[in-house]
Parts: sequence; C-alpha cells; structure tokens
Amino acid sequence: MRMNYLVLVNKNFKIPDDYDISNHLVKIQNHYDKDHYYLIEENTYKMFEELRSDLLKNDNIRIELTSAYRSIERQQDIWNQFLELYGEEYNKTHVAVPGYSEHHTGLCLDIGVVINDELIDDIKLYDYDDINRVIISKLSKYGFILRYPEGKEDKTGYKYETWHFRYLNDVEIAQYIMDHNLCLEEYLEERCD
Repeated sequence: MRMNYLVLVNKNFKIPDDYDISNHLVKIQNHYDKDHYYLIEENTYKMFEELRSDLLKNDNIRIELTSAYRSIERQQDIWNQFLELYGEEYNKTHVAVPGYSEHHTGLCLDIGVVINDELIDDIKLYDYDDINRVIISKLSKYGFILRYPEGKEDKTGYKYETWHFRYLNDVEIAQYIMDHNLCLEEYLEERCD
C-alpha cells in the first residue's frame, strides 16, 4: 500500500476501512523511559528523530515521544479512562472517539519535554510557552505541523494541543500550513477549491 500522508481523520472523518499502516510501522524504544515502546510510521519516526536531534543540539530542548500509533482498541481504552476521570464534556473536546483518532494513521505523535530529568507532557506543557514556541517554529522544517493550533477549535474540533504533531512527508506543504496559520482541514479545503 502506498502511504497517503494527507489522509484526514478527525471528528467527522473516520479512518478509512481499507487504511492499513501495519507494513509501515516501526517499533521504537522511548529514550526517556526504556520500558515504553511505540509503533510509528517509519518516515514519521525518522523525521521526528531529526527534529529531536536539532532541538537538543541547537536549543538544548529534549523532546520525547509520549504517544504515536494507537489501535482502535487502545483508543477505546483511553476513551473509557478519560470518560471515567473527567466526564463526557471533557472527552468531546480532548479525546477522539475510537476509529476517529488521528493516532490510528501512524503519522501523528504526542511529545513531552524533559526538564531537570522530569518528563513534562500534555496539559502541563501549556506552562512552557517559550519552549513550545521554539519547538513549533521548527516543525515544518521536518515535514510536521502543529495539528491542533490555538484558535482553530471550530475547524479541528479539539482544543489547542501544543504537544500533538502531524507528519505530512512534504516540507513545502508543512511550511505553507504553518506560515499561513492553517489547520489541516483548512489546507485540504483550499486544495479542493
């Protein structure tokens, strides 16, 4: 199967039934927590490692994967866990319904930042604007976009997530999206016009 790096999966678009990422996934070990392994699309991982290296070498920012590919069953577990912890209203804007998670594509990832040997991730990252700005400024250089930008909730259906990146396998498209403050939905709409 040829990879569709522009596949759209969101609240309105389910992962296509014929989407099969299995032959493109690689299993990698987390650098921060050696007991954690992730599956991720091979080119996505390669470019994540280049981004990770650039940030560490040039900005002294250490990022680590906290999530990558998820099966529908794993997404169901996450949905149930967050539903129990935070309730249905929280889930509507923060957690994808199983089958509608971009994590099913293998092309997105969540990151954390290691600060003073502590992994800072998810909502705790909102407190690190300076670090977030540096990371986000480098995404498109490696073919990534910030998937859920601030102010795009009406298009993406999700609150701003500074830790959730999407790989597009095309630096020019990624740069265009980031330079024009678009989300993937807006870019794909423009492209169809």
